[in-house]
Amino acid sequence: MKKGVIITLGIIAFVIVVEAVTLNSQNSQALTEESSTGAEQGTSNYSTSNTGEEDYEHLEYLDFEAWKEHFESDERFAFVVVQTTCGYCNQFKPVLEAIAAEAETNLYLVDILTMSKEEQSEFIASIDYFKENPKWGTPLTLVYENQELINSLPGSQPEDLTKAFLIQNGIID
Repeated sequence: MKKGVIITLGIIAFVIVVEAVTLNSQNSQALTEESSTGAEQGTSNYSTSNTGEEDYEHLEYLDFEAWKEHFESDERFAFVVVQTTCGYCNQFKPVLEAIAAEAETNLYLVDILTMSKEEQSEFIASIDYFKENPKWGTPLTLVYENQELINSLPGSQPEDLTKAFLIQNGIID
């Protein structure tokens, strides 16, 4: 009973933090758009894209429904939990891209800030790692099979360590 209350409070706190970050991100984006007076002529130095998806050929962003399809399948599945505004996530993407390009495959990213509140709640409730590690952060690489956590690699890690993790868990050869 006590553990269930703690988990529920943790999920609520997470949703509140995500909402605060989302609001801050929206405010920052609005300020950037207002200060980019040359955007209409294409002379702005500011990007209105906040995912960076177009920069990486081998990183595939999954929306909630696509993530859920992979998660509920019987196949082994690795994904990296990221946040649009996370500096460590942005530093980790080139590492992931290099590994995926070398392996000639795609790696999956799930940006929790692109989910609705309901999707975030379901996502958090589905992932065992979040229940076992209430002080988690992004980026977070998770490997699942049959909706069961196989392994995890928290944080932005060096290329050699990340590659070894993905090989060890059967994601790449």
